[in-house]
Amino acid sequence: MLALNASIEAARAGEYGKGFAVVAEEVRKLAEESEKSAKQIEQLIYQTQKESEETVSSMEKVNENVERGISITKATEKKFNLINEKIEVIVSKIEQISYEAAKVLKKLQAVSESAKVLTKTANENANASNVVSTSTEEQLAIIEEISAASSSLAEMSESLLKIVQKFRI
Repeated sequence: MLALNASIEAARAGEYGKGFAVVAEEVRKLAEESEKSAKQIEQLIYQTQKESEETVSSMEKVNENVERGISITKATEKKFNLINEKIEVIVSKIEQISYEAAKVLKKLQAVSESAKVLTKTANENANASNVVSTSTEEQLAIIEEISAASSSLAEMSESLLKIVQKFRI
């Protein structure tokens, strides 16, 4: 508008306004460039606002995702704590089982030692039984010999008795 007014005034001034017309033309060009720059600035502002809105929207989504992540992390932490508690219970039970197993092992070792002693005693008894059996067999053989000798003596006695009776008259 200023450039148009300056052009009109320069035209009225005629020859004397030619210098003013050049200035008016430059003001007009400057006004056009300012208008272009203003439109570019307007577009930049529009793009900046649009990008800002997209950034805000993205930040809201990121914020929602972070909140979900925090919620998931808290739930995971609770589950890990529960798992940890269960592991502590299991470790306690394993320690108890280990203690009981050690006691059973000691008792089994004692039983094993007792079994060894019983086996040794049984072997000694078996050896003693074999000795007794052998002695009994030997005694039986001797008794059979004595019996045979007794029978032989009895026969001899009868023979002698018969012979002696013959001499008695």
